[in-house]
Amino acid sequence: MKSVAKSPVLFATLLSCVLAGSAFAQSRPAAAARPAPTGGAIAVVDISQIFKSHVGFNEEMERMKTEVQQYEESLRTRHQALATERERLNAFKPGSAEYEKLERSMADAAAQLQIDTQMKKKEFLQRESKLYFDVYRQVKDAIGDFAQQKGIDIVLRYSSDEIDPDDRASVLQGVNQDLVYHNNLDITKFILDRVNRASVARRPAAKPAPRK
Repeated sequence: MKSVAKSPVLFATLLSCVLAGSAFAQSRPAAAARPAPTGGAIAVVDISQIFKSHVGFNEEMERMKTEVQQYEESLRTRHQALATERERLNAFKPGSAEYEKLERSMADAAAQLQIDTQMKKKEFLQRESKLYFDVYRQVKDAIGDFAQQKGIDIVLRYSSDEIDPDDRASVLQGVNQDLVYHNNLDITKFILDRVNRASVARRPAAKPAPRK
């Protein structure tokens, strides 16, 4: 069997390719080793409980509640005024100038009362919505700061309320809750302490008592 002689040119070409590949491999920087994934620290927080005990939130809600009650009182006064005008209307003959004038006045007052009520309701709802948003953002920022300081990677929302077996809504809320169990991971009290201290610090300074 005849031996097949290798072509000197082909051999030289293959050798140069191998050497070039080896040199290229040696010249490439080593890929940075990726750190092995580690399980992140987890905590839980009861947002609803924070809202219930949030000093600034509750103070502002009480102020709004007082304003609503005051406005409702003013509405009652205006309704009573309309009722009085209605009684006056009966004293005039239907179709007379006095009757028509008072009737138009009453219609205008009733329409304005309805407009004012709708506008005020919209205002209160917008203020309430903004209050919830601002407080939630404050709570979220406090959670983020606390988590970074304590090396916590994930904070889950949960409810600490006990399930009432006789209350269907309570049972459904408990059954549908994502978090089933945690072992002393609740940071609610720490977040509540932070936001309450911030709320107290933002209170306007008390005016000094007048000198006698």
